[in-house]
Amino acid sequence: MKRTIMLWILAILVIGIIGGCEQVQPKPAATPDVQMPLASAQQSASPTQEAPTDTPAPAPSPDQWTAAYIAADNVRIRALPSTDSDTVIRVAKGIEVERLSEQEGWNRVRCGDFEGYIKSDLLSDTKTEPYAPESLDSPEIVVKKALRRLELWDGSLLVGCWPVGLGWEPVGHKQEEGDGRTPEGEYYVCMRNGNSRYYLSLGVSYPNKTDARAALDAGKISRGAYNQIAEAIDSGSRPPWNTPLGGEIMIHGHGSHSDWTAGCVAVENDVMDILWKYCRIGTPITIKP
Repeated sequence: MKRTIMLWILAILVIGIIGGCEQVQPKPAATPDVQMPLASAQQSASPTQEAPTDTPAPAPSPDQWTAAYIAADNVRIRALPSTDSDTVIRVAKGIEVERLSEQEGWNRVRCGDFEGYIKSDLLSDTKTEPYAPESLDSPEIVVKKALRRLELWDGSLLVGCWPVGLGWEPVGHKQEEGDGRTPEGEYYVCMRNGNSRYYLSLGVSYPNKTDARAALDAGKISRGAYNQIAEAIDSGSRPPWNTPLGGEIMIHGHGSHSDWTAGCVAVENDVMDILWKYCRIGTPITIKP
């Protein structure tokens, strides 16, 4: 009897142990809820997968621009998009500008190193006929070497602007013959040559008195040479071009494609026609770095 009871107890214990093993069997650890890093997600994506069709296009860069042309005479580029705003520059019909942006009937534009606003209806997407009067009252040539740009002004009105080529050493002020530099400073048209080897040419009154004084102080020229240069400048004539400072600096034709001259300012022949028409002897020339 006792033996039977012991067998029953043993059987019950075995069944309980087996059932307990199934119940306490450990579950696999849960996968952590960690988001895949963006770089990994992008690397795992198919390289041929296309963006959704409704993805908006990227906004244009502020530096993007399109060409536009002044469509009326004597247009004012203003500091702000308002007719009450200050005038930055006045420009003539036909001048090309960079259209930077548009807002409420105004365009922000850049013209060389000038920037401001013009009413949208004063611009054209296609070239317009340039301003072409019979003569200019107060012509002036401004050369901006760093921009490779020549501007023709009539008083405070910008009449035209075109690319230029400079001397083969374009950086720095001319100081002596053969240095390949284009001078910098205040000059004037001191001669006109209708039979130039370079189509047409206007002589630049280099060296001026400032150039001559610096050379005198440096011992490069004599007092007599300085006096000759100073007398020529005071009389508005051509200064001597046979001193160690060099000379024969011209604005001439045959192309603005590169800095190929010995110090002259080169433009296209059609631009030279315009300068020849308007720039008489004595026309001021400013050459900026």
